[in-house]
Amino acid sequence: MNKLSVLQINSSKTWSGGETHLKDLLKGLIDRGYNISLAVRSQIAANFHDMDINLKVLPLKNSIDFYTVYKLVKIIKENQIDIIHVHNGKDYWLAVFAQYFAGKAKVVATRHILPPLGNSILHQKMFAKIDHFIAVSEKVKDNLIQENNIQSEKISVVYNGMDLSNYNNINSSYLYSELNISKDNFIIGSVGGLCEMKNQKLLIDIAKEIKLKPIKFILVGEDFSDNKEYKNELLTKIKQNNLEDRVIMTGYRKDIPELMNLFDLLVVPSKSEGFGLVAIEAMAAGTPVIANKIDGLKEVIVDKDSGLLVHHNNIIKYKNEILNFYYNQKLMDKYIENGYKRVKTKFSLEKMISSVEKVYFKTQKI
Repeated sequence: MNKLSVLQINSSKTWSGGETHLKDLLKGLIDRGYNISLAVRSQIAANFHDMDINLKVLPLKNSIDFYTVYKLVKIIKENQIDIIHVHNGKDYWLAVFAQYFAGKAKVVATRHILPPLGNSILHQKMFAKIDHFIAVSEKVKDNLIQENNIQSEKISVVYNGMDLSNYNNINSSYLYSELNISKDNFIIGSVGGLCEMKNQKLLIDIAKEIKLKPIKFILVGEDFSDNKEYKNELLTKIKQNNLEDRVIMTGYRKDIPELMNLFDLLVVPSKSEGFGLVAIEAMAAGTPVIANKIDGLKEVIVDKDSGLLVHHNNIIKYKNEILNFYYNQKLMDKYIENGYKRVKTKFSLEKMISSVEKVYFKTQKI
């Protein structure tokens, strides 16, 4: 059987967990012999230059960007595309329009987040043109069914997978001087775009409660909004509580494996997560995870086994659990071992690729 030709579309302007997932997906598909075309914006295109793919930089401005639709139709026809796979809600429209004009190709749409899609009559018509949905968690699938009236049999749950080889032989030593920390520090990390949903203010509240000077907090991520309002609020909160020497904000970084390896603990304070890729990145690096007990993360972390789940914003509970880890190396070792095992058995890249491949085959009736 000839391998399928797949066009992946991602209109993101910034690099985050969804784009990391996409690159891992592409690696796995290429290894299995798929012919890959990729349409992205100029802002993230450089991240894919090292891949053996047909890379196309397109405007991908909005859902009715018909210049982009024209270009997508051209890509579909020239490369005999079998499947159009889209990853952002507004790109669903572009894929459906392109498929209408190009014919033949099937449309697969991945839903990575919990906030519901629109539910107008036009949305329903668009959903009907999508051949299959991939939900990154059972909760995301439930939302698609309940909020968007999409039939259950049209949705497959495919958990994000982790390429464990990314975490082999990691050297984080350069970060000590760069971040002005020492090996005697106990490092609590947080990784994610700076925004209300990611809830980094909770980290500052926890830091305020923990008085031990060796414990430092590193907030990795950037505020990509125009006015940087949330980032400025974080900086103000840090200053008001005299935490400048214990809470470090790094801005946007690409060296996530090295940072995960540096952290003693990862805290995921999010108010909402469709899945929680950052948690399995930490577990792959051998870093224990404490997270808010929210949908998405509850499917990633087995509480009190591969990580700890804390009821939303319970600052004192967070403080106590962090101190338990700080004083108890055996506890650390337990969660390091169990977390790594869970990623290896439940969230491997191979398992993810095989599950996506099954969806592709289903659309082709293979």
